[in-house]
Amino acid sequence: MSASGFTTRTGILDEEIAEVRQLIGKRLRIPQWNHEASIDTIRHYAYGLGDDNPLWCDEDYAQRSRFGGIVAPPTFPYSVFPAGIGPGLPGLQPFQAGGRWDFKRYIKLGERLVPEATLLDVQELQGRRAGRMILMLGEVIYRTAAGEEVARNMSRQFRIARKGADSTSGLQYAARSQDWTEAELDEMEDQICAYRRRGAEARYWEDVQIGESLPTRLKGPMNIQTLMAYYAGNLAGGMYRATDIQVRHRRLCLAHPELVPNCRPIVAQTERIAYGQGHVDSKVAADVGMPGVYDNGWMRVGWCQQILTDWMGDDGFLETFDSTIHLPNIVGDIVRFNGRVTGKRSEAGKHLVDVEFRGERQDGELSVKGTGTITLPVRGN
Repeated sequence: MSASGFTTRTGILDEEIAEVRQLIGKRLRIPQWNHEASIDTIRHYAYGLGDDNPLWCDEDYAQRSRFGGIVAPPTFPYSVFPAGIGPGLPGLQPFQAGGRWDFKRYIKLGERLVPEATLLDVQELQGRRAGRMILMLGEVIYRTAAGEEVARNMSRQFRIARKGADSTSGLQYAARSQDWTEAELDEMEDQICAYRRRGAEARYWEDVQIGESLPTRLKGPMNIQTLMAYYAGNLAGGMYRATDIQVRHRRLCLAHPELVPNCRPIVAQTERIAYGQGHVDSKVAADVGMPGVYDNGWMRVGWCQQILTDWMGDDGFLETFDSTIHLPNIVGDIVRFNGRVTGKRSEAGKHLVDVEFRGERQDGELSVKGTGTITLPVRGN
């Protein structure tokens, strides 16, 4: 066992890859967290993103909207089950690489959701920083209790050997930290407070110009409170449990592996150190090769959603977006989001706008980038 507590520490084993590939196309057992889109589960998830859009959080405001009540942020299904399929390969650390969301409609207050998860593919890659690594592609479909599909996620998850497991793979980040002066913090707070979402003022399709910029949005500096707020609304698929429940879950995994979720490695669920503990523990973060306590990939995808929903306003609809996560954010980092309109078209009775966006850290390195398609209202309708 390492100093951080991991017992499953191997390189990439061909026999394990072959075993995992047997699960491709089969429905997986998953740990559902939220079951219902209640006023509290919606608000807790939104606040965890730093997204206090009144459409998700303010009953009086939402009742005056076209929806007649609160609706959930598009990526709220992450709080039902955070899509990121990674069965097997217990000695390899998972890292979320992003994915594609397709939305059918807003999830309404009081609706119960049922997710269905499937492993689609397992690919071997060679990474610039990690060497040999595995990419796992998955699909999660979210339906109402009545069976209506409301959202679909195509996830991408990297699996990488932990530091010291072998000589051909493993992250190679050097430790770093980020400090800010009081003057710098004051300036960032001014930017955060000056930012305005579109809100109830309709953004009309006719007024949008190809090439126009989305407003710059600053997120951060990230701190432990930010991560805790996110986990309060999401819980990362059951990775964070109180000690009593941790113990009982580990014993269940050992005695009856056929009863526990298999969308994550079952063997790893028997360890005393959760896969995601590097998000809050510097020793574990170092042990998996990260430069410090690092952010949650699903949270960063949620930030991307916020950039788009803030820009489109209450009368727009986010049809789809795809985001790719690049370098990790650690405690102290900020991300500045920028974007632009890349196209507009009318299709199947919808008036669509295509956008691209990117988020850069304070050092100029790319944190995340992606594309999205939004339906906007037209004048006179």
